[in-house]
Parts: sequence; C-alpha cells; structure tokens
Amino acid sequence: MTARRPLLTLFLRSLVISATTVGGGYVILSVLRRLYVEKLGWISEDEMLDLSAAAQSAPGAVAVNASLLVGYRLYGIGGALVSLAGTVIPPLSAMCLLAEAYRRSADIPLVMKIMGGMRAGVAAVILDTALTLAKGSLAKDTLPRALVFGLSLALILGMGLSPAWIVLGAALLGAVRGLLSLRRRKAGETV
Repeated sequence: MTARRPLLTLFLRSLVISATTVGGGYVILSVLRRLYVEKLGWISEDEMLDLSAAAQSAPGAVAVNASLLVGYRLYGIGGALVSLAGTVIPPLSAMCLLAEAYRRSADIPLVMKIMGGMRAGVAAVILDTALTLAKGSLAKDTLPRALVFGLSLALILGMGLSPAWIVLGAALLGAVRGLLSLRRRKAGETV
C-alpha cells in the first residue's frame, strides 16, 4: 500500500468522525479510542490514554488536538496535517453555511429580535465569567490583575472597544514583559 492510501483513509475517517459526532471533543475521544484501539488495533490503550491527556491539556479544542495527535502518532507530520484537515472541514463548513444563512436573513425583524435576545444571554454569560475571574483575582490580593480587569471592563463598556483588541494588547504586553525579563536575566549572567 502506498503512503497516499493510508493518508487518504486517515483523512476520510477524520472527516466522517468530525461530521457525525455531536458533543464535542470528549465524544470524539471515545470514538477515536473505539476505532484506533479496539477496532483497528493501531494504537495501544496506554498510548491512547497519553494522547487523550495531552489533547485535554493543550490549548485549543480537544477534538482538534486529539485528531492532530492521533494523526501524528500514526503517520507523522503528514498524518497530523491530514487528520487536522479532516477534523476541521465539517465544523468550518457548518459555520460558513450558518453565517451565510444569517447574512441572508439578518434584515428580517423576527430574526433580529431572536439575535438580540441571544446577544443579551451571551453578554450575561461573559459578565458572569468576568466577575468570577475578578473575584478570584481579588481574593488573591493581586492588585495588578484587578487593575487590568477594571481597565479592560472600562474600555469594553465605556469606549466600546472590542475584547479582541484587549486580548491582543495583553498578549503584546506579555511578550514585551517576557523579552525584558529575558534581557535582564541574560545581562545578569554576563556580569
């Protein structure tokens, strides 16, 4: 069998699993285990446990992480990329279709009312999460975290700044702080 055939098979299996499972990454973990450990015997039970733990620990969607790791374990970098593509195509396609359906129906009054209600629900969930995180930060007597939270909240609510800009700004500040810390550490080693 050529290398293309197993990669095509891996892609199609990843595509079908992603398209037919409902419930997120933890459901996909059990499907991957059933297929690759029990049915095909390509991965041992211990390896699958390790892959599952790594998929759950890594940032990002568990389903995507698990698929990527299984693909890598089976066929290296090519397997990881092929498995990743098969896993993200179904949800990405569904999101594109939903976005287009929304775009076409956004001017219908009933749709606008439904979306307004959903927006309020999402805002409540985000506010609850933010307050819970703020409470945890304040409980630890970390004034800088509380100040960052307060400033972020003021920028979002007061000035209408997108949370994406705040996240990007925080990432940039973190990177600068890390580089300055690294520079100080290296300067201390050379002295």
